[in-house]
Amino acid sequence: MVRKCLFFTLALTIIIGLSGCRTGALNPTLTERRTSEGAGAERVPTSGPVATEALTPSPAGSELITYIYTSDVGKIAVKIKLPEVPRYPEGAPVVVEVSTWFVYFTGFHTVNDVTEIGAISVSYLWPERMDPESGAHSTGVYDYGGPDSLMLLRDVINFASGVEPNVDGYYISDLIAVTPLTDNVGLWASSHSGVLATNVLAYHGSEMPNVKYLVGRENPTLPEMYPLEIGYFDDQRNKVLNPFYYPDDYTPTSIHVDYSSVGWCQEGEQDRGRPYFAASAGRPQHILHQEICPQLWGKRYYSHPLTEALLVNGALTLDDWPEDLATPDETKAWAFRTVVFNYPKIAVQIPDLKVMLVFADHDHVQAAADKPHIHQAYDGFRHTAGLPWVRLNPDIAYVEQVEPNLPPRVPDNDANTEPADWSNAEQWGFPSLGLRRQKVWLAAVAEMVDRVHFDDWLPNLEQVLFTPRQ
Repeated sequence: MVRKCLFFTLALTIIIGLSGCRTGALNPTLTERRTSEGAGAERVPTSGPVATEALTPSPAGSELITYIYTSDVGKIAVKIKLPEVPRYPEGAPVVVEVSTWFVYFTGFHTVNDVTEIGAISVSYLWPERMDPESGAHSTGVYDYGGPDSLMLLRDVINFASGVEPNVDGYYISDLIAVTPLTDNVGLWASSHSGVLATNVLAYHGSEMPNVKYLVGRENPTLPEMYPLEIGYFDDQRNKVLNPFYYPDDYTPTSIHVDYSSVGWCQEGEQDRGRPYFAASAGRPQHILHQEICPQLWGKRYYSHPLTEALLVNGALTLDDWPEDLATPDETKAWAFRTVVFNYPKIAVQIPDLKVMLVFADHDHVQAAADKPHIHQAYDGFRHTAGLPWVRLNPDIAYVEQVEPNLPPRVPDNDANTEPADWSNAEQWGFPSLGLRRQKVWLAAVAEMVDRVHFDDWLPNLEQVLFTPRQ
């Protein structure tokens, strides 16, 4: 069945600034040699770091680009951004920003500038990606969040933690004039970056001894959520909910969407087309968002149940299947890139991890009021993994520290508590109007680095644990 419909377009512009600071000619400890198959770089160790000129550590307030090596992947570009003033007299905590992974963009992914709270920011480039301003690029072949991506992320985290050196044999403390507090390291993951942040902890948590916490902002947990199959916001931020989604059927590892009426709508040969839900059983038609859909290997990836329904319902056949649409068989590969079945691994890999889940009353992309992605993440970290401290949104004392003029109804949720009725989950989110979301992100990280620094994990705080120098 093919149904015609009009489309709208979505433009997204990402601008990332970058500068580098490092002097001295170095004799690198490995050379990069490409194989004929292009499988990445081979490691060729030499005698260790030798400086032909003095290495000048990057000063406070500067940025540095360096490289690390990941076995079987290649040479990975890493950016270190330093605060003007370290948060503590002893030095600065280190925050690794997990990069977006199925939206193609150039440059280092840094949406949360933690240098504003006196922390060191570490970001990186996936294989095949380049920063246009500096020319920095990562080698290897990108597997879109697969096992190579997780090994790469593990190695970036261990470099940021002072556990592993760069390709020249230098550790992060050698490269920067600010003292990195490598016993106070955490992950910041916005949106779908949280998938890889969760999975690297599940598969490699025990190999990253210095990681203390994860701050995840509105992270999806299931493939149905990435292409917004349960609802989205239109250009005016109005909710467009899928009436074929059944919130009452929630489980910690699944959600229920009725795909029995799924069809394919397309307007002309130049139109890529998209899935829709035909009106059925008293429920109105619902058309999926035109542009928001994961892009892997040049194809659009909807969930396996939806993709299978397109074939079973006769909306498409394999003979007329769009070239840029992943087939049902191809979508099965998505299983590695979900998180709901990996929380038990976290209980084994990194049982003392602390987690904060940051979200607004109205999400940046997910429109469902019951917030199944937040619900599943809380269930997974707190109940399935049994982690000792999981909090929904930062303490109000920290939000006020970075944003003194608070609007009404800013939540102050105790750690290890959750909504009694998740259909009211929006009341547990910070107000999306009247409060700058970036300030809440900074408050969340500030709270976590202070809690690590002072080892204070009370469910709620009367006041901030630390006021940084001005």
